[in-house]
Amino acid sequence: YTFTINSNTSIIATFEPIPPSSYSLETRKNIADAGTTSGDGYFDEDTNRLITATPNTGYTFLGWVSEDPATLTFTPNDGNSSAWVNLDGNTTVKAYFVENVRKLEITHGTGGTTADIGIGTNKSLGTFSHGQSVLIKANPDANHTFAGWNIEKNITN
Repeated sequence: YTFTINSNTSIIATFEPIPPSSYSLETRKNIADAGTTSGDGYFDEDTNRLITATPNTGYTFLGWVSEDPATLTFTPNDGNSSAWVNLDGNTTVKAYFVENVRKLEITHGTGGTTADIGIGTNKSLGTFSHGQSVLIKANPDANHTFAGWNIEKNITN
């Protein structure tokens, strides 16, 4: 700055803090219909931001992954569907979901065969989406009649 002094003059230099950098955070999903994510936007550097993933019925949330780990810190980084992130640059995070799969085993005693439309005649095991309808059939042979189904649910597998 240059000026001409024509009288007694007092000049004061003033300074303002540099505003923090603003970075973008984008959330994505590995399966479009698996659930919802929140927390997108533009945020100041070194500001904590909450991101959340909510699975839809039939899906389970597995964890968050950053496309550029150097620009992001997850707290906690334990697979929780909600996490605080601190940005050091523009970044995208992806929520990973998995479809809940249910196993169906069909067996039969002597006197007939069993089948379902999804896995076929006399096959013993199939996997299906959570909540999916499955048509099963019991086919008695000429010397037997169908007496009913014995349904056993295994909640640990």
